[in-house]
Amino acid sequence: MAMRSQPMRNVTPREERKDEEPKTSYWKAFVAIALLSVLLIGAGAYQSWKNQHTIEENRYNGFDFALADGDIWVTRIQGGAQLYDIPFYHHPRELTDIIVRDHDAADVLILANRTVKQVYISVDPDAGAQVAAIGGVEIAKITGERYQLLKVPTTGALSRKANTTADYPVLTCANATAQNVIIQFAQDPEANAIVRDGNCVILFYKTPEDAVRVADRYAFMLLRIMP
Repeated sequence: MAMRSQPMRNVTPREERKDEEPKTSYWKAFVAIALLSVLLIGAGAYQSWKNQHTIEENRYNGFDFALADGDIWVTRIQGGAQLYDIPFYHHPRELTDIIVRDHDAADVLILANRTVKQVYISVDPDAGAQVAAIGGVEIAKITGERYQLLKVPTTGALSRKANTTADYPVLTCANATAQNVIIQFAQDPEANAIVRDGNCVILFYKTPEDAVRVADRYAFMLLRIMP
């Protein structure tokens, strides 16, 4: 019995397009996902490079500095067996203009640390809170026991007598000894400078704002971050 062949059905262009549409959609989706993946990887790589660049840019003399909230610079310092994140108002690069007349000014505390029994931070009674409360604290947090770095008892003093009920001793460089080191703030319209006078260190500043800058500069010297 002979079989009759079925007539061949012609496929219309519209039907051909219907068959191609799913394949085209898959390719478009694949390409879109691939492009998105490339963009995400690229963005991540750029952010990683940017972060590393920022870290290297903020590094100073082997110490890493990071900018925290309030425009405070923070660096990590080893104090005994513990690491401390210590805040400063300025990055070391902002303080290179401060004159250091005696680069051994930090040695009065560092090299003689075992013989030093007391540190006095002396300010003029009319210097203002920015000098005493901020500048003085910037030094005291390194010399004192807050971060267990130099661990020398540190207290405030006045550089001259004043009409005040506060019980502060009146001390200047003339009273400094190997056991009682004095760090004295003194205003000088000519320059911001750090000077050593025997067992005393004088921090000269032009304005109260500069007093904080000079204090940070000396604190970095005590930490061996700056020479």
